[in-house]
Amino acid sequence: MRSKSNCPAVVLLLLFASQVVVVLGAEGRTAGLCRDISLTPPSGWESTSPFPAVLGEGPYATLKFVAKDGRNAVMIVTLLPDDLLGFRVEDQATLQQFTAAAAQAHVPPTATLPQLDDFALEDGIGVQVTVKRWPTPSRYRFTTIVCALIGAKHLVHCAIFHDGAESTEFVQAFEAILSAHSVDD
Repeated sequence: MRSKSNCPAVVLLLLFASQVVVVLGAEGRTAGLCRDISLTPPSGWESTSPFPAVLGEGPYATLKFVAKDGRNAVMIVTLLPDDLLGFRVEDQATLQQFTAAAAQAHVPPTATLPQLDDFALEDGIGVQVTVKRWPTPSRYRFTTIVCALIGAKHLVHCAIFHDGAESTEFVQAFEAILSAHSVDD
């Protein structure tokens, strides 16, 4: 039986209407989602002020980063319970199922979900999918949803909003997720 995380419980609803509870870290330093998980923020990015809770209950362990120099990119990383959608995320198949459900809110109404891509972490497994958004002046052109199961018990969800499928901003944000790992007590 897996141990429960000491992080706050969370509820994920379509587009991250959540409260940023923990905004730690600075350029080149490790940021903690909670006492159990850490990641290294992208160089040249900074954490931003919390946005208000409008849906659901309880605090989310969330970090939000933007590029300091005004580049058009945002990265929102949230620690979630591994049974959020009514099934336990415990392997690659269930992580793919969770990622597909999380990404569906970003898919335009007339499109289908693109292919999911698996990747490995030092301390876990991950799945990512990039969705091309319908163009408008006020929206990012791409949303990449990255979900990772770290240390076989921590589910991390990351939404990367960017303007290029393989842009520098995307690569930097993805590398930050690859740095996520369990922290020993």
